[in-house]
Amino acid sequence: MIKIHQGDFDIKKYLDKFPYDDPFVCRIASLFTAYKELIPFADFWIQLDKNQEGVSALSRLGTQFILYLTDKSDLEEIASFIRVAGASSLLTDGKYNLDIQCRKMCFGSIMKYIFPKPQLSENESVINPNLKAVYSLLTENFSDNSNLPDCESFCLDVSFKQRRNTSRVYGIEDEKGKLMSCAMTVAETDKCAIVGAVATGKEYRKKGYGTYMTKYITGQLFREKKKIYLFREHNKNEKFYNNAGYINCGTWKELYF
Repeated sequence: MIKIHQGDFDIKKYLDKFPYDDPFVCRIASLFTAYKELIPFADFWIQLDKNQEGVSALSRLGTQFILYLTDKSDLEEIASFIRVAGASSLLTDGKYNLDIQCRKMCFGSIMKYIFPKPQLSENESVINPNLKAVYSLLTENFSDNSNLPDCESFCLDVSFKQRRNTSRVYGIEDEKGKLMSCAMTVAETDKCAIVGAVATGKEYRKKGYGTYMTKYITGQLFREKKKIYLFREHNKNEKFYNNAGYINCGTWKELYF
């Protein structure tokens, strides 16, 4: 049975029972903290087994869905639900197969940080950058921009999450105030964080800025004793993130409808 968060049915007690350091739980719990009062912009569901125990969690922001699945999940019920839910995309654990047809699928590795806190010298140039500059840097770095929202939607979403402490953005500028490199968290809870959107301008690459920003944001999260993950695209940047202290620990896939 899949039940939506509304009225007397509060999914927080179920989210709190799921592993806090699971990256999909982190993403859903982060969205819940940020958007739980903003229906119809977001919805949240729990799948219950016959004993009324939570076995899966689902979130929707706009038409983008995220799933947390377990070995006890009823995948047939989940697939039927997604087919009629009007999803444009679905992010889930790569080890589970749902019987859903899609027009496109992306996949990659989940990496976790395992090494001691990065030792970095303080750098006064690290700032909280303008989000429009961050968006411009992202469009410059990622060849497939079809998955990015428009600039206004991106800025509204990230600034909204920043105010609720479920996302943060750091950057470093040149002497003229131009953003050279950035890194951010795409989801955060009190105990876990997902690093994403590490990007460096073309003219500033191979100078160590991307590595510095990755280690900088990792160091800030490590100081707060959070479990740290990132989602890496298949066959991309593995050595880069290995050098920053991350190792592969799972897989993800995202379906587009």
